[in-house]
Amino acid sequence: MKLHPAGKLSPMGVLDVGRKCPHSCIFCFYSFYDGSEKQFNYLRKAKFLPKEQLENLLRYFVKWGLTHFEYTGGEPSLHPDIVEITRYAHFELGLKGRMITLGQLLDRKVRKSDASLLDDLLSAGLNDFLFSFHTLDDTLYNKITGGNLLKLKTVMDILDEKGFSYCTNTVVNGLTYKKLPELASYLIKKNTRYHNFLMMRLDWGWENNNMRESMALGYKGNYTEVAKYVKEATDILDENGIAVNIRYAPYCIFRGYEKYIVGYKGRQLDPYEWRNGTLKASEGIPSLTCETEEDNYTKRIPLFESDPVYNLAFSEKCKECALRIICDGVDNNYIQANGWSEFTTYEGKKIKDVVYFRYDYPAPFWMKESQYESMSKG
Repeated sequence: MKLHPAGKLSPMGVLDVGRKCPHSCIFCFYSFYDGSEKQFNYLRKAKFLPKEQLENLLRYFVKWGLTHFEYTGGEPSLHPDIVEITRYAHFELGLKGRMITLGQLLDRKVRKSDASLLDDLLSAGLNDFLFSFHTLDDTLYNKITGGNLLKLKTVMDILDEKGFSYCTNTVVNGLTYKKLPELASYLIKKNTRYHNFLMMRLDWGWENNNMRESMALGYKGNYTEVAKYVKEATDILDENGIAVNIRYAPYCIFRGYEKYIVGYKGRQLDPYEWRNGTLKASEGIPSLTCETEEDNYTKRIPLFESDPVYNLAFSEKCKECALRIICDGVDNNYIQANGWSEFTTYEGKKIKDVVYFRYDYPAPFWMKESQYESMSKG
């Protein structure tokens, strides 16, 4: 594996193959995205981008000097040309792709043989997976995603047998957070090398349907209560050699766990984040989010505090905090519902480096270079 230095721009792009998706994840970023009263209307009616347009975007990744990319959607494994796109990316262009998926469709046959889609993707060179793994409770998994947990477990079992390491992703929400330590105890027995705890965000489509203050907040859960379980699960994973990121959380809620935090402001300096963003990528338009580290600090980072999409808030006390510059703050709707009492400030000199706490934690900066390469645990 290659260690991507902390503090350098991400070498990864995003190949948004289109937003079409058959799943029903209650916390989906694109819930109510088209303003419909039906939560998943946009995902059901969305279309995939044509293969030629996606291959053109992949060529831009090479031109920009990117080495890795992530397939996203929607559900990327549903794209009718996903195997051909994968083969082109890996064998023709030498890129290394990681697919974000719920893992529900990888067992299906896409040609006249006994091979599954998973087999075909691996033969086409797919380098990595990021599985959306939100709970170990079968009934709850179905309730929050519409999927079948056994299907995902089966795919992971197959990859375990092959010695293929992968990543996992959990959207931390009010329905599942108490079971996070149990989930972590399961993952340490798998070939997981990297795990994201994604604190539920209230941006994007939620605001189009005025659901942020009711339904979305109910799913988010209380920061202080949720953090206790995230910390316990993080300890389990870290002690067993699995890299951990905690995304989109105020630092003060995770005191002592700052090295795991990646927020909006730190995204471009995290190797697994995207240099070209999703909005233009979803239309197949080549466009870099930022080209230089200076662009990131002078243009991108200030944007998060002013863009109404992110709806971030800071208290008067936050002005005194040593981490004010690098912290994302808190969703304004969350504050309106819960107030500022659970948030505290850090004393000392103001810190300006968004990866300040992460230099001594190299585990999340390892980039997988080949299919059967694994970061040793322990």
